Amino acid sequence: MFRILIIACLYLCSCSSESGDNLYKSEIEVNPKSEEVIKLSEFVDDVKYVELEFSNESIIKRISAVYYSNGKYIIADRGTHTIFIFSDKGKFLSKFNRKGRANNEYLSLDNVMFDEQKEQIIVYDFNRRNLLYYTLSGECVATLNISAKCTRSFQDIINLPNGNFLCYEFMHGTQQSNYDGIWEMKPDGEIVR
Repeated sequence: MFRILIIACLYLCSCSSESGDNLYKSEIEVNPKSEEVIKLSEFVDDVKYVELEFSNESIIKRISAVYYSNGKYIIADRGTHTIFIFSDKGKFLSKFNRKGRANNEYLSLDNVMFDEQKEQIIVYDFNRRNLLYYTLSGECVATLNISAKCTRSFQDIINLPNGNFLCYEFMHGTQQSNYDGIWEMKPDGEIVR
């Protein structure tokens, strides 16, 4: 048995411009061996729709991640390789795109995370095996390459409160892998456990 923290943050557009300031959080227990269906209505009382302001500057193609912090929505768009920032009312505030081959740029937005304590956007670029740390204004403050210490590939990565990352790889029987499972990794790629 394990627990999952659910953060309901819907970013669908609606005709209403009304929005509140609350982000609802709920914790549910999940038993991976159970076939029990967990209904969203069992732990979500309310859904908030935020209409995002769209203009030529804020056209989103393919959302890959959404974060909410301090009255701002941070939206990663894999389709345009851009990070968008909107207010909690949906007003477009800014964006940045650092696609390129320089040390402070990414080739792809494979995984985008947000460190709420440091207010930094973390981009994992699979092609170059880099972790790039950006301020909300798009300034790159650090680039770390994990390839020297981490030879494992992974399907997903999320940041942990201690500054490390939780990675997972499951091949589901399609291919033999010595790395199936979940592990903790330091920002330089060193495996912790």
